[in-house]
Amino acid sequence: MKRNILYWIFGLAVLTSCNKGGENDYPVDPVPGLGKNERVETEMELLVSVDNVFNHGFNDNDCIGLFIKNCSEENDTLNSNIKAYYARGEWKMSTGVMAGKENMEAYAYFPYSSIADIRKVPVEGNTDVSYLYGKSKYFFNASYNRIDVFMKPALSLLRFNIRKQNMPDERVLESISIKGKEKDLPVAGVIDLITGKIANTSFGEYGKDNIGIVLDNEYDDDSYTSMVVMPMLITTKGGKNEATPVSIILSISGRQYSLVLPEEANYWEQGKLSDINIIFNGEEISVENVSIKDWTLEEIPLVIQ
Repeated sequence: MKRNILYWIFGLAVLTSCNKGGENDYPVDPVPGLGKNERVETEMELLVSVDNVFNHGFNDNDCIGLFIKNCSEENDTLNSNIKAYYARGEWKMSTGVMAGKENMEAYAYFPYSSIADIRKVPVEGNTDVSYLYGKSKYFFNASYNRIDVFMKPALSLLRFNIRKQNMPDERVLESISIKGKEKDLPVAGVIDLITGKIANTSFGEYGKDNIGIVLDNEYDDDSYTSMVVMPMLITTKGGKNEATPVSIILSISGRQYSLVLPEEANYWEQGKLSDINIIFNGEEISVENVSIKDWTLEEIPLVIQ
């Protein structure tokens, strides 16, 4: 079974605009010898963090994409989709950055895609890839040539914890599928790196086969399966928030069992983990309780199994 061994802490950073001040206003020295609009190719030191833990959890040859913007211009992207790769504890950028006296900021995402645009980076659920996005914590220029990129999860994580009840014989969870009760669910889209908003581009259902989990009488580290999903759009009707109805189908030891998840299990928020505890009594499955929390290292490592 393929596992992604990245461990993430969901970040607490809030995206701020470049001209508003705040934590991005890191003091930078003036750049000698450069005119107002002159730029030089500068080698930048790149640090990538999740909740300020530098270089945490990446593997050699993991790649991110970077977009460098001039802070004084809304749509002025100076360097587009620079590829940077991780090797032996350090990040290496594939090219230098054109920098001058003006303050700049970087927007980043993981994993790298050759077709990404700063406003449209492809993301998809039902995968063992942890999609991340973020921006530089401080401004930088040709003088202050260190890029501190602060990243956080772009999608949502569901964790289904399953236990059997009053059953002495062995039962095995073989597969799981999730589908919309009334309409297809979003399964892929694009994220805007500046706003963090996602636009859905395709719809369908989620599924995972060949799970092979032997169910226990108690919830434990071996009795759950997790899945990265697209955040769900919550609609408001009559002053009340409503989630899209979702059905789940479990295949357990050659038989299928299904139920409609309770509404609280369908609030799939960006950067959140939904823990859904399920009881199997041999005849049917039922939801015991649901909890939603920040997707953090303290709660759960990103192990998609």
